Amino acid sequence: MTQTEKDALESVYSKLYESALQLDAALNSGGYECDWGWYNHGVDPNTGDVVPYPVPVFTVYGVGGIAITPEGSVFDSRLSKIKLMSMNPETVFSGRRAEVYDMENGETVVFSSGDDVKTFISRLFLTASDDFRVCVYMPGAVSFNEFRALLAEFAVREEETDEE
Repeated sequence: MTQTEKDALESVYSKLYESALQLDAALNSGGYECDWGWYNHGVDPNTGDVVPYPVPVFTVYGVGGIAITPEGSVFDSRLSKIKLMSMNPETVFSGRRAEVYDMENGETVVFSSGDDVKTFISRLFLTASDDFRVCVYMPGAVSFNEFRALLAEFAVREEETDEE
C-alpha cells in the first residue's frame, strides 16, 4: 500500500470516526440509549452490493440501527404491521429515500420511494406478514436534528411495550 493510499484511507476513516463520536454524543445527550461499533458486510444503499469494509453501526435501543457510510447514513428498524400502520408515511418518508420489506420474505418490497401512500397502505394490508423492515437512506452529512425527527417516529413507547 502506498503512502497516498494510506492517507486516503486515513482521511475516510477519520471522518467516519468523527461522525460516529458526534452521533454517539448527540444520541446520549438526547436521551437515547445506544451502543456502537465497527461492522462490515453491510449493503451499500445505492448499489445493493455487499460492503466489505467496516463502518460505524449504532444500535439505538427501542428504535433501530444506524450505519454511517462515506456516502451518508442508513436507518434500519423492524416494526410490526400495527406500528407501521399507526405511523404517518408522508411524515416518515417524505423527502427521503426509503424502503419497507416484508420480514418473512425479504424480497417483497411493500414500499419504496416514489410509491404513493395509497399503494403503500394497500400493499401493507395485502401482505400476510406481521413484521416489516424499514430502511431510510440519508445522503451526505446528517444533522442530529434530522436523526431526532426520524428516531421520534420509530421510538417504541412504553405503552406499546406493555401490550406485547
